[in-house]
Amino acid sequence: FRSPKNPEAIFAYSLFQSSAGNWRKALSVVEEIPNKSRTAEMAVFQKSAWIHAQTELAKELFDSNKVAQANSLLLKVEQHLDKDESGTVTLVNAYNELGDTKRALNLIRKKIADNKAASNDLLISYANILLETNQSIESFGVLQQLKTRSLTQEQKISFDETSFNYTIKQAELMSKIPSKSK
Repeated sequence: FRSPKNPEAIFAYSLFQSSAGNWRKALSVVEEIPNKSRTAEMAVFQKSAWIHAQTELAKELFDSNKVAQANSLLLKVEQHLDKDESGTVTLVNAYNELGDTKRALNLIRKKIADNKAASNDLLISYANILLETNQSIESFGVLQQLKTRSLTQEQKISFDETSFNYTIKQAELMSKIPSKSK
């Protein structure tokens, strides 16, 4: 299927694996390309695949009650993020899925503070985490900010899901307020 001598063919196969959600395979395939033969795009993708593969492994460790190992692995990933916003979104979502919303919030807030022009993906993740931590007012502000931006189709779907979840959360809160009966 792929020529071991053709970095472009190997890279294409790695991209195919990532599109199927098979990040570990994508990582192992892209790492078959010698460093000297990797383009800048390949190097960026390799780092992204590594982050995804590590967060998947952390989730498996967590599910196997190896919480300390999972947290240690995510901290290792965090140390390698640099300015990688996509990687930050992946890591924030992993922390959130593992129930460490405080760590997820701290990481995403730091990234947003460091980058005043935060991406739509980062802001959508931020709005979701704010909702999960019952910070509806702040989440509403982020959603309003996103409403004014140009979104890709995928981002629009994520935005709509987050907005729907916000509406549900508000309805749940309203139902808990005792009504005044005469």
